[in-house]
Amino acid sequence: MPARNQAKVVAKKEGAKIRRRKREVSWEEITAYGRAKAKELGITEADVIPLIQEYRREQRAKALIDKEIAEGLEDIRAGRTHGPFASADDAVAFLHREAKKTMKHKNRASPAR
Repeated sequence: MPARNQAKVVAKKEGAKIRRRKREVSWEEITAYGRAKAKELGITEADVIPLIQEYRREQRAKALIDKEIAEGLEDIRAGRTHGPFASADDAVAFLHREAKKTMKHKNRASPAR
């Protein structure tokens, strides 16, 4: 193998070693930070799985809320709104009228028993 090709092979191997060592050092640093933080917060190894599960539940709930907010904002942009109302009483009266319409519609759609 010519010296030039051999140098490239060695450089690749050394580069791979350096990258692997950087990852290992980073992982060691992350692990050390995590252990120190857990000790500071009083978190034990047994607490980790329940904490992860709780975090995931919270994130799913947040994603659902964010989705509903986005849909609501899209409704506003598309003009699918009611009002403005002169007062809160007017808004409540509107909601009651809409609820009655919905109930009448549902009653007509229900099959006879």
